[in-house]
Amino acid sequence: MADVTGGLVTAMTPTAQVEQVRAAVGSLLDVVPPIGRELSVVVRELHAKRATIGAVQQELAVLDEQLAVLERSLAPLEAWLGQWSRLRERLGVGGGA
Repeated sequence: MADVTGGLVTAMTPTAQVEQVRAAVGSLLDVVPPIGRELSVVVRELHAKRATIGAVQQELAVLDEQLAVLERSLAPLEAWLGQWSRLRERLGVGGGA
């Protein structure tokens, strides 16, 4: 590996190369722990949000089933009211239901 300083090229000794790599790795290690902690926080937050979404989905599924039951329960009443309205029209009784 060569080092260019002031326009002169000088050969680096193996020891100098090791020290340069060690310094670079050391500065990298200074940055990694905070990023690792931040990433852990982000991952925990994502997990919590997904858990919340799962709970909401379950609640929506229950609500959907309840609405389906209500809809099925009201269908006969709706049909009966339609028949009642047609009967009133045939009998000439005021404007229907």
